[in-house]
Amino acid sequence: MRLLVFLLIVIMCIGSGKSSFADEKVITKGFVTCNAYRDFSQQQKQIYITGLIDGVLSSSLIGLSNSNVIKFMDCTKGIEGKQLIAIFDKFIDGSPGVWHYSANLMFILSLKDSVCKNID
Repeated sequence: MRLLVFLLIVIMCIGSGKSSFADEKVITKGFVTCNAYRDFSQQQKQIYITGLIDGVLSSSLIGLSNSNVIKFMDCTKGIEGKQLIAIFDKFIDGSPGVWHYSANLMFILSLKDSVCKNID
């Protein structure tokens, strides 16, 4: 029943072209800190980064503007997982002051700081 209600809400948001999050940015703490990410194996980093990318690419379903999703697709096009890991690793290794922050937020900032400067 909960799944049905969730799907109906998603369909209504898609159908209306607007969600309740469309006009405001909601930022929440993720499950993984940069400290925890730094302890991941290379394979775990690959899986984690892939999940973050998949999440951003499907986020228009829950309110991220289509234009920002397209910008994100454009700026990460052709970049392999190893390169994304290297970008993020360099960002957090050079910023020990953010190691206690959520890795999901710092990953987006690392991309905005390097290859995705055009994202709002």
